[in-house]
Amino acid sequence: MWLKQLPITTLWLSDNPCAEVEEYRAYVIKSLPQLKVLDDKVITEEEKAVIARTDISTPFQLPPAAPTLSPSAVASKVLDKREREVAAVGQLSQDSKYEEMERQKEMERKLREREVREREIRRVERERAAMQAQKDRDEEEKYQLWKREQELKEMQKKREELDRLEKEAELRSHQQKSSERKQYASSFAVTPTPPRRSG
Repeated sequence: MWLKQLPITTLWLSDNPCAEVEEYRAYVIKSLPQLKVLDDKVITEEEKAVIARTDISTPFQLPPAAPTLSPSAVASKVLDKREREVAAVGQLSQDSKYEEMERQKEMERKLREREVREREIRRVERERAAMQAQKDRDEEEKYQLWKREQELKEMQKKREELDRLEKEAELRSHQQKSSERKQYASSFAVTPTPPRRSG
């Protein structure tokens, strides 16, 4: 391993494909005795002693590399990917249209509900206005009746007062006529002559 020539004490290989090889940790520790930390894990003396007693003579083999694709295969893959992306965009477009239709339906439903509520509010307001108008008319009729009663009472009082005054005037007239008759009668009365004395 060319890493033997470097004075490294810390190494991270857990993200490397070589970490998939069986006993790779023991092989790396045995190949690089200067290491102190491997894959963020401290290498203890006990671990080194166990690895030193273990026979690890098999050469380190990496997993087989992925096969190289031909240009036509790469192009086909690219096209397939592009087709999938286009299909995904089309699906998203269809989903967006569906969501837009659903939003439109929801807005129309809310508008209809709002119109129904507004019509109901207007109906209730009309009924209240009609009830208030009827109440005002009833109050006006009651007031007019009371006013008429008061006028009738006032007219009755005036009539009674006139009757009283007429009776008093008639009584005074009768008394005056009676007095005049007495005076008239007394003016024709004969005054008696006193008797003469003989002498």
